[in-house]
Amino acid sequence: MLKSKDITKLKEKWDYCRFSKGAQLRVKRSLYYHHGIFTGESVIHFGEGNSEQDLNSPQTNKVTECTLQEFLQGGMPEVRIYSRKEKKLLLPADEIVSRAKASLGNGGYDFLTNNCEHFSNYCAFGVAYSPQADTIKK
Repeated sequence: MLKSKDITKLKEKWDYCRFSKGAQLRVKRSLYYHHGIFTGESVIHFGEGNSEQDLNSPQTNKVTECTLQEFLQGGMPEVRIYSRKEKKLLLPADEIVSRAKASLGNGGYDFLTNNCEHFSNYCAFGVAYSPQADTIKK
């Protein structure tokens, strides 16, 4: 039986396609992908700063809500495409959005242990993990 902690071992697939409420989105920034949850009208994400100084600022690095356009900053949205195994662990869309909304205002950002990808996966699966950060740790 697949357990929630096993989700971290599954290969992720992302694509440019239509998305709906509860979708995990990502957008390419210069050196990384920024992740968020689509609510159906907006995106909730672990806020990101625009400079090295912002990365340590509690004002810019908390869970916030913005428009899709603000989240994308001119980029193209990629949507997580779930495998059959992932779908067994995926929470319902309304619960994903509820988890995201309940996190609004939370801080504690850390690039390696508590970033936007950790947040997005926590909302979707109940497990905070970041393959992007894990590759940097190695």
